[in-house]
Amino acid sequence: MTCGISIFSKILKINYMQIDQVKYVPDTAVMNGEEYRHDRIELHDRPFKRIRQQCPVCRKRCGIYDHQARHKSTWRANSFNGVPVEIKYTPVRINCPKHGVLNEYMPWVDGSSRFTADFNNEASFLALNCPKTVVSEYLGINWRTVGNCIKAAHDRLEPDPGQRLRGLKWICVDKTSYRKGHKYITVVYDLDRNRVVWCHPNHGYEVFRQFCEMLTEEEQKAIEVVAGDGAKWIDQCTAKYFVNARRCVDFFHVVGWINEALDKVRNQTRSQAEHELERMKKEFAEAEAAEKEEISRLKQELEKARQELKEMPSRGRPGKRKTELKEYILILEDKLASFETASAPPISEEEYQAAVKELETLPKRGRRSKRKAQLLVTVSLYENTLNNGNASSLAAVHQKIINELEEKAKAIKDTKYALGMNPENLRESQQDKLKLLEETHPDVYRAYQLKEQLRIILHMKDLQTSADSLDRWIETALNCGMNAFKALADKIIRHRQNILNSVELQVNSSRSEATNTTIKSLIATARGFRNLENMFALIYLRCSDINIPLNNRYHLSPEKQQELREIQNARKHLREEKKRAAALAF
Repeated sequence: MTCGISIFSKILKINYMQIDQVKYVPDTAVMNGEEYRHDRIELHDRPFKRIRQQCPVCRKRCGIYDHQARHKSTWRANSFNGVPVEIKYTPVRINCPKHGVLNEYMPWVDGSSRFTADFNNEASFLALNCPKTVVSEYLGINWRTVGNCIKAAHDRLEPDPGQRLRGLKWICVDKTSYRKGHKYITVVYDLDRNRVVWCHPNHGYEVFRQFCEMLTEEEQKAIEVVAGDGAKWIDQCTAKYFVNARRCVDFFHVVGWINEALDKVRNQTRSQAEHELERMKKEFAEAEAAEKEEISRLKQELEKARQELKEMPSRGRPGKRKTELKEYILILEDKLASFETASAPPISEEEYQAAVKELETLPKRGRRSKRKAQLLVTVSLYENTLNNGNASSLAAVHQKIINELEEKAKAIKDTKYALGMNPENLRESQQDKLKLLEETHPDVYRAYQLKEQLRIILHMKDLQTSADSLDRWIETALNCGMNAFKALADKIIRHRQNILNSVELQVNSSRSEATNTTIKSLIATARGFRNLENMFALIYLRCSDINIPLNNRYHLSPEKQQELREIQNARKHLREEKKRAAALAF
């Protein structure tokens, strides 16, 4: 029959130790001003006699240096049905000839942590999927302690972080933000083994130089590919340290450059259209005000002339002044009539009929849209022309021109996503927007065509064909008349060879960008980190092939991990091939 102490040893996975006493300590604690029951289990134990007085580093038996500890030390173990378990023991200090004075080896201790290895493993596993506040509440520890548990677990599972730097051939370098306020970290990713090999705060030449100098001269010569964005500090370090490496600029960043240039052209065109509309509105308002003032002045002059003519005697021979007044009144009446009657209506019958049909298709209820308001203006102008005969005045003509300018400015609005998406992924409404954009703003549509041409070039596999196409694209962009694309062409000229290297080797940093997203997700889930070393430990645990062993759970073997990784890479390669074929076919 198994005793209770043996059950505790098996459940808590406590080996090489003898439990002298088990205590159940009822206690209370205070949280938020309220008392609650907070019991705990205390295990008073000691290591087996054959492993006492051993050095924790070399595991050699050494002499006792002193008994400095006066009270028993406490280590937190895994909880038992929510009840915290504490291990208590009074260690002695030993004098190792090689490593000096240290505390003796204790099998349940995890480095310098006051928690057992299984507890740190459990805290790290939960931190990969839950916020630190949730982990701290579930395990009953302070949220700041969660980061220390992560660091202790990583230091034990990967005692030599330098092993990740061995055997590197294809690497990808990128920076990613971990906090607001332009706080960045530099991440080096191993493209062959799909894992993060190095992280460091900040970014730039001095930071990446530290990574390069960590490698031996043979390891530097073994680097074949350095992928990343077009940062100059990556180019400088690659040229200085990796003499045999080929620098590649990822397609993701090249497409990002051209999307940025396309967005500049779109914003500039939209701004010009809006400024033109405001300018015309201002000019038309001034012209209408001047027209009203002129009409008012003519009416006043006509009233004065008529009053003066009325006061003159009606009998006798008309004098010279009376004849001049009659001629002047006729001139004023002709001028007023010219203001109030226009020769051509501002709205044609075809436009009127089209507006009426479109109004019938629009919903009768709900909030009135801008398009409906414009159609109603068109209908009212035409009907006033038929009824009053003076609707085609200067104000009506101005209103028609303003409506046309508003339609032109509206055509470029809300087209950012349609311009940025691939043609094969466009919805029908987005395709209609691009067709309207082609008619109203040919410059923006020309920029969109240049973007699609470059995207197709990046998906080519033949190096010579892509090089010739890229040269023709650069020449077209330089002569297109758009400053944003001229600057982009100059930038692509500087990175031409790096882009062609990416086309030849088919290298992309999609996995690195996905890793950056994973890093940001980890940081957001944890609600941030105060200690960057703890954050790097969590990144290494998630973004590498380190497996966190949990007690009494199934764990993948290294061979099975490699097999699953190869299957995943094959599927990803197949998806990329299908995507490339779809882009070229379109």
